[in-house]
Amino acid sequence: MSAAAVLAGLLAAGVRVEVEGERVRLREPRPGVLRPEHVPAVRALKTPLHRLGSGSWRATLATWPGWRRDLYEERAAIREHDGQQPRDLAERCAYLEAAEAPEEPSPILAPPPTTPPVNDAAEAPAPEAPDLEELAA
Repeated sequence: MSAAAVLAGLLAAGVRVEVEGERVRLREPRPGVLRPEHVPAVRALKTPLHRLGSGSWRATLATWPGWRRDLYEERAAIREHDGQQPRDLAERCAYLEAAEAPEEPSPILAPPPTTPPVNDAAEAPAPEAPDLEELAA
């Protein structure tokens, strides 16, 4: 499971992100929500978590390349509509997922190549009409 998925699950469980200077603190709604196995995910996404806690994460979206913003929008919509999450939670979880994405977009998200389409029909010679005398013989 990815670090973003782990943290999204924690946010959905009611964990709050608080920022104190450079420190990021996660506050659990009840004891036992945060466990030692969550520590690697928190460390892996400390910077995005810091932005979530300080409220500066929305400004970060404007600096992202188009494909990463598209990924964020898609993930937020899926979480809100299919996952029935409140919009704010869906957006915060989608932010973590998009922030964790690699720097290069996958081929699915990459823009299409700019090579002109090849029109094979225009380059192929027209077929010759059959000789009716040969067909009759």
